[in-house]
Amino acid sequence: MTGRDEGQTLTQRTAFYGSFVLLALALFYLLQKSVFSSDEPSDYQFIWLAGDMWRSGLNPYSDVYFSLGEERFVGLHPPKVWFYPPNWWPVAWASSATSFETGLLLWRGLSALCLGAGIFAVVHAFQRHVGRIGILRINSALIFACLMSATPIAMALGQTSFLSFLGLSLFLAAFLSDRKILMVAGISLLMLKPQIGLPFCFFLLANRRWISTLVIAAIVSIAAAFPAFLYVSPASFIENYVSQFSFHNEMLPNHPRAMTGVRNLGYDLFGVWISTLQLTLTASVFAFLLGFFSGPPGKTRAIELGFLLVLVVLIVPLHTYDMMLLVPLIVLVARMGWIYQGIVFLGLILVFRANNLAKVTGFFDHSTTHFEGSRITSIGLLIIFTGLLIACAELFNRRQRTETLA
Repeated sequence: MTGRDEGQTLTQRTAFYGSFVLLALALFYLLQKSVFSSDEPSDYQFIWLAGDMWRSGLNPYSDVYFSLGEERFVGLHPPKVWFYPPNWWPVAWASSATSFETGLLLWRGLSALCLGAGIFAVVHAFQRHVGRIGILRINSALIFACLMSATPIAMALGQTSFLSFLGLSLFLAAFLSDRKILMVAGISLLMLKPQIGLPFCFFLLANRRWISTLVIAAIVSIAAAFPAFLYVSPASFIENYVSQFSFHNEMLPNHPRAMTGVRNLGYDLFGVWISTLQLTLTASVFAFLLGFFSGPPGKTRAIELGFLLVLVVLIVPLHTYDMMLLVPLIVLVARMGWIYQGIVFLGLILVFRANNLAKVTGFFDHSTTHFEGSRITSIGLLIIFTGLLIACAELFNRRQRTETLA
């Protein structure tokens, strides 16, 4: 063995074992910042209170929701309105089966499981149906997920992003492996937040093979929502839900300055306030077109899925704590050229600790006190989108030349 080979082996071993050390430290950091966080779990309060009201035979879409919130969360910022659709009934009902404090601890633990299970599902499907990837990339994805600012914030707040992350991961794994049951689970979880789930449904709608899967997922969502209508008529629900959703858009944390992607950039650059509905429909149209022009099953599927992922995250209004949805990109781009991977990783670096980067550089909208990293995150998303758009365009051109020659 030459000195060069020994040096390479030593470097590889150092990187291999070092990645596990870094992963252990990252897990410790995440545990300290989230599970044992003393921050107010403002988002979990919404879920627990809705479930508790349903258990008591009350309607969380009514004005009673706010008054009960004030009674049960004295000294905290009580939830004002219940924004989530009725298919949240099983999740909220189960969450309120224990006391709020116990439920919060279980919710944070469930969030960690969703994160780990989601990454495992994507890695497993990629390795079986696209190609082998090294342990360094797998550990990098886990370390990135643990250390990025989005993850501990979302976990400490008791956010719902982890269910979206698991749904997205199951969607990606199901599409790569062509497994319909897995896809039903993924779509059902994604539709807990329809603005995220609808574009992925439209992507599948462009391919007749997945229509029966979408029908089953729709039945699952309807069945999940059915018990909620035992407490309120459909007409009354629609009236209350539309009113509360309008209030949701007016809240300061949901102002375009505090959100990411197209909504943030549109307001920042042109002063235009684009509604969630408009952006969700726009993302759905583009997702359908991508699904229509996507190639046959093969190793290029991962790149197209990566483009779909960043397309949805860029267009649909989200917050910086939702950026954990980008973690699967570390796996999906493994077979891309290094130049394209470099562009994607440049964007991911900006997203990684966007809030901290904004405070250090002062590059944020000083008129808002919520999510200072929104502007930097939006720029990072644009960079990732550009890299994957060029890669997909090259794939499409290559496919067209192959078809012409054939």
